[in-house]
Amino acid sequence: MPRDLRADARSLIIAGLRAVDPARLVASTLSDSDGLAAWSVGLARQASGPPATPLDRAPSRDTLVVAIGKGAVGMVEGAHAVLGDHLTAGVAVVPDGVPLRELPRSMRLHRAAHPLPDERSLTAAADIRTLLGGAGRGDRVLVLLSGGGSALVTDPEEGLDLADVRAAHEVLLGSGWPIGRINDVRRTLDRLKGGGMARLAAPAATIGLVLSDIPGGRVTDVASGPLSPATRTPRDVEVELRRGGLWAAMPEAVRGSLRARRAERSVATPEVTLHAIGTGGAAVDGVARAAADLGYSVQRLGGALEGRARDLGRGLARAAIAARDGVAPVPLPACLVGAGEATVEVVGDGSGGPNQEVAAAAAMALEGREGILVASVGTDGVDGPTDAAGGWADGESAARARRIGVDLLDALARNDAGSALARLGDRIVTGPTGTNVADLYLVLVDAPRP
Repeated sequence: MPRDLRADARSLIIAGLRAVDPARLVASTLSDSDGLAAWSVGLARQASGPPATPLDRAPSRDTLVVAIGKGAVGMVEGAHAVLGDHLTAGVAVVPDGVPLRELPRSMRLHRAAHPLPDERSLTAAADIRTLLGGAGRGDRVLVLLSGGGSALVTDPEEGLDLADVRAAHEVLLGSGWPIGRINDVRRTLDRLKGGGMARLAAPAATIGLVLSDIPGGRVTDVASGPLSPATRTPRDVEVELRRGGLWAAMPEAVRGSLRARRAERSVATPEVTLHAIGTGGAAVDGVARAAADLGYSVQRLGGALEGRARDLGRGLARAAIAARDGVAPVPLPACLVGAGEATVEVVGDGSGGPNQEVAAAAAMALEGREGILVASVGTDGVDGPTDAAGGWADGESAARARRIGVDLLDALARNDAGSALARLGDRIVTGPTGTNVADLYLVLVDAPRP
């Protein structure tokens, strides 16, 4: 009997998300890692008084928390489970739509916009500056970072304002550039990014726990590296923008700022310990375990898949067809799973995101093939400026599209894969998940019928 591949895919996606639950990952890291466990025990042995109100505290032996990103609420919950009232004061910043759980009363919560910053992003940055600006030598600072922080907290360089930074972000996000190149530019436009938060917190002892949404699990790029020194100077970034054809599209104030700072060199940043507590690879592992339990043989595709979304979709479809036809030495039924971040160059005015483009491209490549499903989903539950997490496709998707008058090729050309998949009923909608470790790519291949 053929497998219900969509039902299996749903359960596997849920397993991948559970594997990167931020509360569990933070609590486990603080409790189990030798260095952090000692740090936590040291806190627990201190005399404990009532928590201070946020930003109103004594400047010694305090434990301050800054949590930024789509996983911030869960990360604070995990930290509080271990450290309790020793979290003296803190600031958490999350995007609109992320479900909230009860935070310690010592925390101040901000919502801000994503993927483009807004006035609330400036307010959140000012609150973090106030909190960390008074940190003393005896204080401890715990920074909890997850994806989305580059927009959620914005502290523009002198001479720039929110409109300048917002316009620069918009150009970068529509460029098709990989996230590392985008964040190189963002770091030069913001005083808290590129190690700015670490410099502000000094001389307090600072530790960062990072839920990485960057392909390969890099921690220094998450939220544009507030605890990590920038490796590119303003001159380097200017050259990169010129070579990439984006210089003229940048606001004049941004171009002027970079020109005026051409002679700047990298700024020294205090050494901060960073721990990667969750990555796309962890989500892949969660899917792999669940797939094996369902009887699939598992082939991992890695945690650093990148490239144009439509190219990745076609590539995943080809890998599935090779497995189904016995060309690839993968026992069937098979689950191929990987993580990463595809890119989209925005040239049209349609609705969608990279995961939906992966699915639309896979649909065309799979036409007429039985027993294959390709799914592409954002672990944060958001794909581009839409309410979908991603999409899926099988060998019947393209034929169904034609029957109802949906042109998938035209949809890709207009960056309108989301609208096309919505008409097909092939979008994946989870709502914001409260975690974020890159995108998850899932290929299920059933064994041919005897």
